[in-house]
Amino acid sequence: MQALSVPRSTADLQVTLQKAVSPLSGLSSCALLNYPDYPNIGDHLIWAGTVMLLKTVMGVDIRYVASIQEFSEQQLHQKANKLPILLQGGGNFGDLWPHHQKFRERIVQTYPDRPIFVLPQSIYFQSSDKLQHAAQIFNAHPNLTLFVRDRRSYDIAQQAFHQCQVILSPDMAFQLTQLRQFPVSTVPMGTLYHCRQDDESNGAFTPDQLNLPSLSVHDWISYERNWQMQLTEYRLKRWAINAYREVWQRRLGHPQEWKSLQLWARHYTPDFSDLDRPDLHRQSWSFIHSGIYQLRQYAQVITNRLHGHILCTLLDIPHLFLPNSYYKNQAYYQAWTRHLSGCQFIAASMAVAPALTALRQQQSPGRQHG
Repeated sequence: MQALSVPRSTADLQVTLQKAVSPLSGLSSCALLNYPDYPNIGDHLIWAGTVMLLKTVMGVDIRYVASIQEFSEQQLHQKANKLPILLQGGGNFGDLWPHHQKFRERIVQTYPDRPIFVLPQSIYFQSSDKLQHAAQIFNAHPNLTLFVRDRRSYDIAQQAFHQCQVILSPDMAFQLTQLRQFPVSTVPMGTLYHCRQDDESNGAFTPDQLNLPSLSVHDWISYERNWQMQLTEYRLKRWAINAYREVWQRRLGHPQEWKSLQLWARHYTPDFSDLDRPDLHRQSWSFIHSGIYQLRQYAQVITNRLHGHILCTLLDIPHLFLPNSYYKNQAYYQAWTRHLSGCQFIAASMAVAPALTALRQQQSPGRQHG
């Protein structure tokens, strides 16, 4: 395994990320696939971090962008013929989220003539047969690089994907160290349990199991408010869906947050006009604001989402990090964030209450996040 320095800050993690993905610096242009056409703010953090690293650090021209639904072989050929293909990173490499894995395998099988880079992923297969199937596809590709986000995933990849180049790397969201500069006018108060409630939730850490008083329990607000999203080839339908979400679900329903979003859009949004599909990059950037706005309402956060943890570290919000349904969260914490101040991984549910009490005692009243 490659030797990497131990990160002590988010700035260290940004440097470590840029060194780990340095093979991308040899690219002049690329296609970037698997845009998150769903309202998981964490995946939009990954996407935005990827775009900013490619655009501002490595000077890579992103010629073609598509979600799984929108992907077109014809468009790929027209816009990015013979160019390397990059596949979005995240936590969906495996059989827990098969839609993403099947698309990834399809791309690898279809384009053996192009370099392919799978950006930093956590690997988890429940079925050894499906792992073997994926390995056969990946190992048959002559030029495939697989970035992984933790040491357990690295060990799996080294054994199963032995014909691929395997590189350990932090999550792409750590390119976004500038997020803490965004001003927030509200005073953070109380504690949020930022709690996922899907196939990755851990039954030992439900709000009822923790039984903590004075706790606000919410997933990403994008899920709780049921944001409507659908990327479609029909422009009028896409416009109507986006208008409903932005005007009704985000503006009229939450005017104070909308005012903050306008400040974000005017002063903190990068220029994406030179990239393919700038509307999608701006959409991801807008969604990131909602994640920042949500978490910064609270003095402390408990989260079982990896990108709840990552965003808290980027914003310097004191927090407790809990397990998901498999090893992803703990493995990532052990690999990259265990030495950062202000965060603690809690492996046993009975330890959450005393850890939260200690965290609250460390915080002064009316603490402001800078």
